[in-house]
Amino acid sequence: MASRVTLDREQRERQLLDVACAVFAEKGYRCSNVADIVERAGVSRGTFYHYFESREAIFARLLEDYFQRFEAIVEANHDRLMAAILGDGDVIGAWRENTLEVLRFHADRPELTTLIYREAIGLGRPFARRMDRLTGLSKRRLAEEFGALSSRGMIVPFDLELLLLIVNGSVLGLIMEWVLEKKTEDLETLADNFVRYHTRALSPIPAEPPAARVTPTTERRLGAPDRRASGSGDRRESGRGHRRAPGMSDRTKAEREMRRDGRGGSE
Repeated sequence: MASRVTLDREQRERQLLDVACAVFAEKGYRCSNVADIVERAGVSRGTFYHYFESREAIFARLLEDYFQRFEAIVEANHDRLMAAILGDGDVIGAWRENTLEVLRFHADRPELTTLIYREAIGLGRPFARRMDRLTGLSKRRLAEEFGALSSRGMIVPFDLELLLLIVNGSVLGLIMEWVLEKKTEDLETLADNFVRYHTRALSPIPAEPPAARVTPTTERRLGAPDRRASGSGDRRESGRGHRRAPGMSDRTKAEREMRRDGRGGSE
């Protein structure tokens, strides 16, 4: 008979949390109960209730653990990026490292991530309020970062609310579509591409000059076939009156009229 492993209070609590997380992620929160947890943990119901009042209580503790850990990452990432911005450091490298930290956090905790993004969403107001708190923190820190980048001319002018929606939404998409679905284990490349695409969109680019009007003359200079050579241009300019050729400028038209009137020479 195998001897029972004795754990101290902190270790036992952690064991129950880990087991409950695995059970909820595997069976679904609504389809799981305390019996499932104690059976897998190898403890009695009395032991479970010594630490947690109910299934709901241990589930709430798991959610709070996630939020506390993720908020710590948000703050650490913010400090890293602001240090790079204010200290003229490697801003792109800091942004990439921040993205990697978020991806690794969720990839290393697939069961907890499943619990948050598949089981907890839609469970009611308490969870929604806690998620709003995390989202609010993320938005405030991003606003500070983008503001610092903008004041130094490092990014294009932007609509803050729209930009926050795009960035936060794309991070959520990475977690749900790539990490949870295990579309890739190469988080380095995923972070590289994420930062590259956002950098291209935000980098200040000189405004392009207005597109030039394409006239028959410029078409010939660019190597386009001379439409008049086919005779179609002659047909367009024949008939009643002298019709204006496509793309002809007002100045060209005035010069022709002047020549026709004898004021600027004969055509």
